[in-house]
Amino acid sequence: MSASTLLPTKKELDGMLAVAQRAAVSAGEYSVKNFGKPRSVRRKGAIDLVTEVDKKSEDIIRKAIHTRYPSHGFFGEETGNDGNTEGYQWIVDPVDGTTNFVHGYPCYGVSLGLRFRGAIVLGCIYEPLTKNLYCAHTYMHSEKNGRSIHVSPVKKLINALMITGFYYTARDRGVHDNMPEFKRMVKATQGVRRDGAAVIDFCRVAEGVCEGFWELGLAPWDICAGAIIVVQAGGTVSGLDGKPYVLESRGYVAASNGYLHKPFIKTLRGK
Repeated sequence: MSASTLLPTKKELDGMLAVAQRAAVSAGEYSVKNFGKPRSVRRKGAIDLVTEVDKKSEDIIRKAIHTRYPSHGFFGEETGNDGNTEGYQWIVDPVDGTTNFVHGYPCYGVSLGLRFRGAIVLGCIYEPLTKNLYCAHTYMHSEKNGRSIHVSPVKKLINALMITGFYYTARDRGVHDNMPEFKRMVKATQGVRRDGAAVIDFCRVAEGVCEGFWELGLAPWDICAGAIIVVQAGGTVSGLDGKPYVLESRGYVAASNGYLHKPFIKTLRGK
């Protein structure tokens, strides 16, 4: 961090992004060798899977980050939060879409987000099977493979293609299952898709393939990188109340191209 300012500079974030890109690609190259055929699979919940690839991929990322930035905090899906939140904190999902990965369904991603004093300042998401690399930080427009990307210009909900997901505990009694919102969005839009990898869903909104994405119960590592990539591509990310989303809230997150954010949220809320 620059001694003359309380915020990271563009040069500093450019350097951190370069490290994140290399780490994401390295982890992705490792994981794709085991795509559809992990050696060990265990359950963290009834349908929430984890493999040795998740853990090894996170190790690859952690080593790359701490080799260059040993004082930075690290919050990974597989290894947890090291408690270092005073300055920089990396928030990492080494394999988002593990169920897809295990079954050989071609949609998963590697996600590295960076917070500085609680504010998201950088995001990097890599899609190993397509080799697409999505990036953004506070001082740059979102990019895909080095080229600027933008949200779509669609302004009417009926012309929009949306994406959603269903939380792992949605089958549990008493847990909200997203079905009322799903039904309303199917009727109000051109269509709704479900691919099972939230970090990739954010990227689809950022690059204008889809107009909006929503999901309940996501963890910080599912959202951190994708949120800034959407925002820096011209989009909007919020809770269902329209206020800035709090990463640890586990509530509904809504990301859109911005133009139709208000009717999007209104429809989700059943108003």
